[in-house]
Amino acid sequence: MEKKLIINYTKINTHINDAYTTLVDENSSLNLNEYNQCFVIVNNIESLNNAYKEYTEKIKTSILLILKHDPKKLEKSTHKSNFESIFSGISAKDLQSNH
Repeated sequence: MEKKLIINYTKINTHINDAYTTLVDENSSLNLNEYNQCFVIVNNIESLNNAYKEYTEKIKTSILLILKHDPKKLEKSTHKSNFESIFSGISAKDLQSNH
């Protein structure tokens, strides 16, 4: 089973969790070679900083999930080239856990 790493820059508790998923926090000490996918979740493209690169550069597949859909700002962003897939306009409700 592929292991997933989630970097969540929002305050939403996600339900993208299973036995093969790790949520990153400031105290995480991870062996990035164990992970096949990295998901980065942000409210909008402007709130994304370069801290995620430490993870995405070492993990095979990186996916950006953006809550606010703003195609003009996404098109101008330098971050877009750092991800294999980008999804914007994601509903916060769909990401939230029931906990």
